This record gives sequence, structure tokens and C-alpha cells, in this order.
Amino acid sequence: KKEYNLALENQELKGKLNAYEKNVLPNALTTAINSSINSNNTQNINIQLHLNETFKNAVNFSQFCEDIKVSLKELQYTHEHGYIEGVSNIMIKAVQDIESDSRPIHHVPNHPDKTQEGLYIKECDEWSKDTDGRFQKGIDSITQKHIDALKEWEEKNPNWFNSESGQDTYNSMVAEITAGVANTREKIKKLISSQVKLPNLSVENKKI
Repeated sequence: KKEYNLALENQELKGKLNAYEKNVLPNALTTAINSSINSNNTQNINIQLHLNETFKNAVNFSQFCEDIKVSLKELQYTHEHGYIEGVSNIMIKAVQDIESDSRPIHHVPNHPDKTQEGLYIKECDEWSKDTDGRFQKGIDSITQKHIDALKEWEEKNPNWFNSESGQDTYNSMVAEITAGVANTREKIKKLISSQVKLPNLSVENKKI
């Protein structure tokens, strides 16, 4: 009966992971985009000009995220330290591994016009404030890479469901991977923003 219950639990977990991959991630992104569109998306042209001129060689954010690798090592780190720490660590390392003028994300922490503070992202060869869910989409792509890594873990540990320790490990990893709800995304965004702050933009702040 115990083995039967474990098998049922295993099927439920797999169902939860599949549902998260097919439904929760896309729906979460749609919610993030709609929320961002409804927020203040006024752009400061001086900041955009500064970014487009100074960081014109930066890669597009979507390419940056696509190039990020999530191996079993990163999966284990997320398992041990939690979703927020795991995803943040992956993104921060990816940012630090490239030259500053190639980075596709920069944060403006201080500005005379407070509505212009925030995270700016390069996409389609243009810089703009993150008001359309691009950053959330990047986080979701890394979450998907965790799911792919978990599938690799299953292949390398084919008998994981035959022991309680294997079940516990799998359950814990699924719990961490599926923890990517809206509030955790905002925490990740704050952590990343603290690592990509732009230097003083006082020269750029004069009105055109």
C-alpha cells in the first residue's frame, strides 16, 4: 500500500509540473505584461539616448536569456538555496560574465523624475524601460530551463521513485521550480537591479 501511495504521489507531482509548464508560466507572463502596460510607462528620451549610444553593442535580452545554461549543478543550487536565490544567482553570474557594454539590462536607481527610475532592457536593438513584461519573460525562460534540467536528472536517476530519499529530493526540486509566482519574480528583479546599476546620469538629465 505504501508503494502504491508513493506511485500516486509521483503521478500527482508529474501532473503538477506539466500543468505548471503548460499553463502557469504562460498565464503568469500574460498577467505580468498586462500589469506593466497598465502602469506608468513614460520614457525619458535622454536615458534611452544614453543607453542606445553608450551601450549600442549590447546583446538583446532574449538572446542573453537564451544563452544562459541551467545544468544539473544549477538545479542542485536552486534546490538547496531556493528559487529566488537560485534564479538570481544564475542571472547575476551571466551578467557578470560579459563586458559591461554588452549587458542587455541596466538599472537607473536615481533620477530627478522618479517615474524614470527602473530597469531598462535592450530588445530588437533598442533600449526601453521594462514595461512590457520582458524581464518576467526572461525569468520564465530560466524556469523552463530548470524543468528541462529536472528531466535530465530523472534520466540520470531512473530509480529515484523507489526510495523515500529519492522521492523527497524530487518533491523538493519540483516545489522550488514551481515557486516562481509574481511576488518571487519581483524579488528577483530587485536583486538583479542592484547588480546592474548605471553610474551617475547627471550629464544626461538635461532637457532636450
